[in-house]
Amino acid sequence: RINSAGLGEVVPWNLVQQSETFDNAAWVNIEATTVSANVAVSPDGYTNADKLIPQATSNLHRIAQTVTVTSGTPYTYSVFVKKAGYDYFLIRTGDTTNSNVGYDLVNGIVTYEASGYNGFIESYGNDWYRLGYVRSFPNTSITVNMRANNVLVNDNSIPAFTGDGTSGVYIWAAQLNIGSTAKPYFPTT
Repeated sequence: RINSAGLGEVVPWNLVQQSETFDNAAWVNIEATTVSANVAVSPDGYTNADKLIPQATSNLHRIAQTVTVTSGTPYTYSVFVKKAGYDYFLIRTGDTTNSNVGYDLVNGIVTYEASGYNGFIESYGNDWYRLGYVRSFPNTSITVNMRANNVLVNDNSIPAFTGDGTSGVYIWAAQLNIGSTAKPYFPTT
């Protein structure tokens, strides 16, 4: 890309902060979720995947990050997920409404996508999936929530449940990039 001075500049692909460190303060840990850092081997071959563990209390169990976007521009959100006791995963994004995209980590399918969201899931071997969605947001600020789910997501609700304090999912490499396809992963700090 050329900037206003006519010089080339590096434009990062990933708008998510702390894309691999889900225990970092950039990720708001809301509603009783424990994040265990660097406990599993990720698709890049290193022990740098975290585990999201819903605590043994009734709650919504999610982590979240707010990101600034350009309204009307297509974006792709993606993250790598592997089951670790729970077979389902939920991404809930708040823009003008709160909207779900649900995933089945056993069968490798999208189980629900809210209106305006185009969900996807792709196998990366060893039970890892890169999953996410494509969306043009109507406003300039979004909050992406992620949670290990104990039941199949097939609607736009997000019911509370009681975790067992052990089961969850492994998670690695969250990314939000401009465009209607997931770009190669670009780590951020």
